[in-house]
Amino acid sequence: MKEYMGAIPFMFYPICAIVIALLLAYGFIPKIGELKRAYERVEAGGSVLASAQKEKKTDLEKESSVWNFVIPMLALMIGMVAFNKNIVVGMLMAIVCMLVMYVGQKLIKVTEFFDTFLNGCSGMTPMLITIFVTFIMEKCTEEMGFTDFVTRFMSHAVPAGLLPATAFLSVSCITFFAASFWTLIVIAFPIFLPMAVSMGVNPSLVIGAVMSGVALGSQTCLYSDAIFMVSAGTGVPNDTQFRVVAPYVLCGVVPATMLFIAAGFIL
Repeated sequence: MKEYMGAIPFMFYPICAIVIALLLAYGFIPKIGELKRAYERVEAGGSVLASAQKEKKTDLEKESSVWNFVIPMLALMIGMVAFNKNIVVGMLMAIVCMLVMYVGQKLIKVTEFFDTFLNGCSGMTPMLITIFVTFIMEKCTEEMGFTDFVTRFMSHAVPAGLLPATAFLSVSCITFFAASFWTLIVIAFPIFLPMAVSMGVNPSLVIGAVMSGVALGSQTCLYSDAIFMVSAGTGVPNDTQFRVVAPYVLCGVVPATMLFIAAGFIL
């Protein structure tokens, strides 16, 4: 956790993406392409979504409050702090807090709450299996000497100052084409971190580069979990999301790459 927190200031692409989103929201960046057409459709009296049928509300929707989100998040943070940064305890406290609040407000029945809880646990199973398999793969690549081979090769082929930018762009490309996020993180760190140490590059900078690459690939890959979750929550198809974000992603990739190059030579 300490190393991850130390790498947050070097996660240049997520930072650029947040800044671009804010500038777009406040009108400092123009709306282009698919996004512009959507705004024009709404201003002309059309539906928010291209398919108006997807906008119909269901009987499950009920009025709620922002405090139903804020208070459980506070319980999560308090639980982590009180029990020496133990996120599991924080999550349990948040779940208990949600149970009391939601059932007390009659937003959900007790049986429905536990059904939702169990569905959430089962939904995490594929991720747990993936993480388990990635550790096996990481161990196999280590035993085969793959990590040492790639480290030696890239240490001669890539200048130290370009290592963070190389990690960022290569991880983002692999993530985009393979849609492999958790696996790639586990495999990428044993490759790039030893290189950073041997080349004298700040390891936190390389961690930020790898996480930035994963974020970029996840944001643009048509079949990533992030895209599917947004599609399920908004009704916007995967291909439409890609066409909307593509121009703005490029606006974030360029400054992020330049920042990684500059930081690589400076640090």
